[in-house]
Amino acid sequence: MSAAHLTKYALLSFLDFHEVEMQVKAKVKVRRVRKKSELSWEDADRIILETDEPYRTIFKFMKWSGLGEDEIMEIQNSSKI
Repeated sequence: MSAAHLTKYALLSFLDFHEVEMQVKAKVKVRRVRKKSELSWEDADRIILETDEPYRTIFKFMKWSGLGEDEIMEIQNSSKI
């Protein structure tokens, strides 16, 4: 129930922010979502070992540095870096 209430109040806050006059009377249904299990460090190492170079080195760097795809692409495309 709390997820439905939070969703409804987020919608009301959004409408209020954009100054939209609309009444929300209907009940908000929230679908349950399965939580995916997190990938362990050992599983990540096994997956990385299956990749070819240069991806293996890049994936190891991403794992140890905590950088995501966006940051890696920024590094790759930046002439300063």
